[in-house]
Amino acid sequence: MDEVQKAFAQEVGDGCLTKHELEGVLLRVGLGAKHITALLGCIPGDAHRRFDFSEFLRVLSHDEPRDPPVPCVPSITSYDLLVLGCGPAGVKAALEAAGRGLHVAVVEPLAKPTGAPTGAYSKCIREAVMAKKWTWPEIHDMVQQITLSAHESTMRLLRSFHVDVLQGAASFVDASTLCLEGAARRTLRSGHGVVVATGSHANRLSMIPFELFGVFDSDSISSLDFIPKTMVVQGAGIIGLEYANMFAKLGAKVVVVEFAAKMLQMLDKDLQAALLADLAANKVEILLETGITSVQSLEGGVRGKPLLLVETSRGSFRCECLLSAVGRVGSVEGLGLEKVGVKTGRAQMIEVDGNQWTGVANIYAVGDVAGRSVSLPVEPVE
Repeated sequence: MDEVQKAFAQEVGDGCLTKHELEGVLLRVGLGAKHITALLGCIPGDAHRRFDFSEFLRVLSHDEPRDPPVPCVPSITSYDLLVLGCGPAGVKAALEAAGRGLHVAVVEPLAKPTGAPTGAYSKCIREAVMAKKWTWPEIHDMVQQITLSAHESTMRLLRSFHVDVLQGAASFVDASTLCLEGAARRTLRSGHGVVVATGSHANRLSMIPFELFGVFDSDSISSLDFIPKTMVVQGAGIIGLEYANMFAKLGAKVVVVEFAAKMLQMLDKDLQAALLADLAANKVEILLETGITSVQSLEGGVRGKPLLLVETSRGSFRCECLLSAVGRVGSVEGLGLEKVGVKTGRAQMIEVDGNQWTGVANIYAVGDVAGRSVSLPVEPVE
C-alpha cells in the first residue's frame, strides 16, 4: 500500500479527495478491482464526500482489504448459471442463457458496469475528437455521457431478461459454489455452470514507476485530467498507436517507442500502410528497437502539468505524460481458479478448448480472459 499512499499524497498533498477521485488514484497504481471495491467500501459516506489524507491512512491501517474467509455466510443463493464479469462477453453469455429460460446472475465488482469492451475509453475519446471536442472539459463531458448511456442501456437490457446483477468480487469455493464479497457476503451456487468473463487488465512492466503523476497504463489513462502537450507512448501495438494518434490530433507532440524491430504484424499490408500514413500525417514519431531504461519526475512539474524525463536506448525525452501500452493480462486474481483446477497459460489467460470449456466440470471462460483454444482432456461432466 506504500504506492497508494504516495499517489494519494502526490495527487492532493494536504487537500481532500472524493471517493470517485480516489478510485482514479487506485487505478493508476494498479490496484485490482476487488481491492478497490473493498477499500472504497471501508470509507463512510457517498461518492461525493471529501476526506483528507489522515482519514485515508486510518482506513489503510485498519481496513486494508483481505482475502474473504471461506465459507462465506450461511445464506445461499442458487442460480442456473453464474457469469463473472459484465463486459460484452459476459453480458452476451448472460442474455443467451436467460433467453433460453435459465435463471442467471452476473457478478461485477464495478458499481456501474457498462458492458463495454476493452479499449472503450480510447473509443470514447476517439468519438469526442471526431465530434471536434478540443478542450479537456468537452472531451470529459462527452466520455461521461457515453459511459452513462452504456451503463443505462446495459442494465435495462439485463433487467428485461430478468438477469440479476450482483455487485462484488466472487471466488471459487468449489466447481459450482462461489463466495461473493460485496455489500454483504454470501454464497452463490450454480446448477448448470459458471462462465468466467472477467476480462483483462493492462500489463505493467516492473521498471516503469506508475506511482509518478503523469505515468499511466492503458487502464489508468482514464484518470487523466488534462491534455498533455508532449507524450511518450511505450508500445507500438494497436492500443498504443490508437492513443498516440488521438492525442496527436489533440495537439500533443507524441513519440512512440517500441522494443521490437517490427510492428502491426497482425494487420495486412493495406491496413498497415493506411495507419502509418495517418500517424505520419499527425506527426507521430515512431522509434523501433528502442527500450525505456528509466523514468523520473523533474522539478518544475505541477498538478495538471507534470514533467517527466524518459530515458531510452536512443536518447532521452522530456514529456508531460508517459503511457505504457505493452499488452494485457487476464484478470484472474482472486478468483480462486487453483482451488478447482482451472489452468491459466500465457499472460494469465484461462486455457479453453474450441467450445470455451476449461476442462473442469461446467466452468467456461469467454472474452479477453480466455486464451487460445487448446486440446483439453475429455472428462465426463455430470
